[in-house]
Amino acid sequence: MGMMKNYLLTLLEKCSEEQFGQEAIEWAIIAGLVRLSYELDADVRSIMLRYDEIIEAYRRSLAPANEELRKSHTPMKRAGTRRQIKAGGSGTSIKRKDAA
Repeated sequence: MGMMKNYLLTLLEKCSEEQFGQEAIEWAIIAGLVRLSYELDADVRSIMLRYDEIIEAYRRSLAPANEELRKSHTPMKRAGTRRQIKAGGSGTSIKRKDAA
């Protein structure tokens, strides 16, 4: 298991320096878009020949999740001050007491 992890880490590092690119390649392997031969040079070559295709497919796979996330966020409302909250709940105005 450890050798496989090291192989995948080395492969990801050789194919992309950016985290997004590495995530895209990892996604492509899991999704079955890339088949590994476990020969490093051959795998790097096959991934790099399809790198743009892999990146675009990964972006498309993220688009529905981003759309749902964007729709789920509602604008924030400003919280009322303590004075507004207390005054709104009791129906009376709040008077300050002098400290003297």
